[in-house]
Amino acid sequence: MEQYLYADEYDDNEIKILTVGQLLEFFNKSDDKRNGSDLESYIQDNIKMDLIEPFCPHKEAETVVCDLQPLAKQYILQEAEKVFNGMPWVDTQEELDNVYHEKIKNLYDTVNFSEFVTYL
Repeated sequence: MEQYLYADEYDDNEIKILTVGQLLEFFNKSDDKRNGSDLESYIQDNIKMDLIEPFCPHKEAETVVCDLQPLAKQYILQEAEKVFNGMPWVDTQEELDNVYHEKIKNLYDTVNFSEFVTYL
């Protein structure tokens, strides 16, 4: 099972995690379902329109943040900024620049990836 990222337009475009279960809920309420589309087509259409983006930090462990897809990059920087803003002795912008050039596998102490479930 895949998890996706999306910009929540009702929460200042904060990047959030969207599970397949949540996508299924949206799909069941959509015109696409009423028009005979299936869930996989609905997901692919949303990916093509850049409304959602698949992301798994475990699969992207060796990827540098600056090389990620746009929503994934924005999600990591958003979550890191929350951490650094809580540390008044830290230069947040300098730390975000460091995160931008770091591999995902080195950010587990900065970004909480526990919301991402690994399916074997």
